[in-house]
Amino acid sequence: MLALIMGAFLPLWRDVSGDPVDPYEGDALTRMLLLLGYALVLALLLRRPAFLWRGILYGLPLWVLSLWAFLSVAWSTAPEVTFRKAAAVLLTSLYGVYLAFRFTPESFLRLLGTTLLLVLGLSFAFVYLLPNWGLMGYPHEGAWRGIFVHKNALGRFAALGVLVFLALLKTPGRKEAWVLGLLLSGVILAGARSATSLVLAFTVLFVALGLWLAWRYRKLWPVLLLFGITLGGSGGMILAANYEVLLEALGKDATLTGRVPLWLTLLPFIQERLWTGYGLGGFWLGWEGPSAYVWNLVGWNPPHAHNGYLDLCLDLGLVGLLLGLWLMIRFGLGSIRRYLVGGFSGETLFLVGLTVFLVVYNFSESNFLQANNLYWLFLVWGCMTVIKRRGLAARVAIPQ
Repeated sequence: MLALIMGAFLPLWRDVSGDPVDPYEGDALTRMLLLLGYALVLALLLRRPAFLWRGILYGLPLWVLSLWAFLSVAWSTAPEVTFRKAAAVLLTSLYGVYLAFRFTPESFLRLLGTTLLLVLGLSFAFVYLLPNWGLMGYPHEGAWRGIFVHKNALGRFAALGVLVFLALLKTPGRKEAWVLGLLLSGVILAGARSATSLVLAFTVLFVALGLWLAWRYRKLWPVLLLFGITLGGSGGMILAANYEVLLEALGKDATLTGRVPLWLTLLPFIQERLWTGYGLGGFWLGWEGPSAYVWNLVGWNPPHAHNGYLDLCLDLGLVGLLLGLWLMIRFGLGSIRRYLVGGFSGETLFLVGLTVFLVVYNFSESNFLQANNLYWLFLVWGCMTVIKRRGLAARVAIPQ
C-alpha cells in the first residue's frame, strides 16, 4: 500500500510504454489496487471499532476540514470531480487513522523504512541495469528517476529517507539495513539533481542536529535558544543578501523555475473566491477549468500551484487554509510536546522532523487533502499519533 501511494513503478511503466498517466485522473490500475487496499482497511476498522471511534474523537481538525471539502460540492466548478476527490481523500485519511492506532510509532517507522529501502534500492538498480527506464531524457537528461516518472519524486523520497533512516538508527535492534538506506539516500539525492530535495535533506539534517544538541545540553537551554535565534537570524540575512548565488548553486533562477510568476498570477483568482474557493479539485482541470486562464497567462501548463498553501486557498478558500493550518499546527505542537516529554529518540526525531519536512515541502509542492498521497497520509497519521498518547504524561518535562 505504501509503495503504491508513493507512485512507484506503475506510472513509470505506463510512461515508458507510451501511455503516460493523466495528471488529473491518475493511473487506473494503481487506483483499482488502492481501492482494494482501502476496502481491506475499512473492513479492519469495522472489526476494531475502537480505532475508528478514537480517530473520530481525536481528529476534530481533520474531520472538519474533510466536511468542508464535501460541502464544497455545492459551489464547485466541477461538482462530480469534487465529490470523487473528497471521497478518495477520506479513504486515504482512514488509512492514516488505521496506521496510527494499529502500529506503535517505532513499528510504523520500520514499516516505512523497509518500504523506502525497497523503493530506493530498486531505483538504484534501474539506473544502472535499465537506464532507458531509470534515467530521464530532455530537458533533464541523465538525471536519475529510478522507478518513478520524474526525478523530483525520487529526490523527495530520498530526502524523506534521510529522515526515516536517521530516526531508525535511534531505535533498538540491528542497524545495518538502516545505515545502507542512509547511504543509498545520499547517493540518490546526488543522482536525482533535485534542488528542492536537497533543501529538504539539509533541513532534516539541521533539525536532527538541533534536537540532539538541545537535549544533550538541556541545562543550557536559554543559551542555546539565544544562540539558535542569533544563528538563524544571521543565516537568514546572509541568504537574503546572496539568494541569487544560492539559487545558481542549486541550478535555479530567481523565478524558481517559473513558480514565482505562477504564484503571482494565482493571487487574483484566489481573491475572486476568497472564502470558499473553487471546490476541492475544481480549479486545476486543464483546459476545461479556470486553470486554462492561468496556463495562457504563464505560458506553461502546471498541474497545480506548486504550493500547498495556495492550492488549499484555490480549492477551499481562506476557511480551508485556516483549517489546514490548524491541522498542521496541532501536529507540530504535539510533536514538540512528545520531544519535551520523551527526549531525543527515533520517534521524536521522526515526528518533529516530519513536521518541518511537511511545512517546507508545501512551499514548492502540494499535499493538503491529496488522495493517495504519502505526505497527506503522514499528516493524518502524525496528528493521530501525537494526540493518542497525550494522557501518558501529566505534564511537560522541565529540563533540570
